[in-house]
Amino acid sequence: MVRQLNVLLLLRGLIREQRHWGDFIAKLQQAFPEHQIVCIDLPGNGQNNQLKSLPSIKANAEFVNAELSRLNLTNANVHVVAISLGAMVAIELALITKIKSMTLINTSVAGLIPFYQRLRSDNYTSIIKAAINEPCEREKLILKMTSERYNEPTIIQQRQYIALDAPVTIKNFLLQLKAAAKFKLTAKPNCSIQLLASTTDKLVSYQCSTALAEKWQLPIYLTEQGGHDLTLDRADWVLEKLKGWVAP
Repeated sequence: MVRQLNVLLLLRGLIREQRHWGDFIAKLQQAFPEHQIVCIDLPGNGQNNQLKSLPSIKANAEFVNAELSRLNLTNANVHVVAISLGAMVAIELALITKIKSMTLINTSVAGLIPFYQRLRSDNYTSIIKAAINEPCEREKLILKMTSERYNEPTIIQQRQYIALDAPVTIKNFLLQLKAAAKFKLTAKPNCSIQLLASTTDKLVSYQCSTALAEKWQLPIYLTEQGGHDLTLDRADWVLEKLKGWVAP
């Protein structure tokens, strides 16, 4: 009997790519040695930064599904770990292909809570500045909005290197922002889902996650530490929640 492959599929958020997982990938592999870790960059980001970003979350999900097929992972046990916009893509992905489980981190959808909580209103100026600034300054602004570790020189340098190595165009930035802004739920995926969120997330209100948990009756775990990028700020806490959730 052929053993079915177990996969941890990682999906990042707005203008992020697989290198933004940092050392979380190594920690994840250590925690799940029998799982294959797969990172897919959405169009416009990372390895796919030369592609035009797609106009909708559904289109991004179809792109990810095509990549899973290309990698011959269609029949694998796929467990998704996704942040923010990546979690929106995961929800749509689970409607078009079989997913074993999902862990959705600091995500949001339109229609459940006011728009100024989905993207907290005190960030609007910083978002505009990030969109029009050169890559190195953009990364400083993004780190300040998404992480409690925004003052650490090593992290700043890593993020700036990524931004210079695989720059995201302003047009793609805006296309991704628009896709995220208009994302609405269509149906509840038929797989196990848990939600993780930080009550101290400065970018997206944790109430986005609690509203989704209430609508779909999902388990949710909140932390009072860490920012939007919980795998950077609270990697061990995220891993703890994954260990109690991901199974072959």
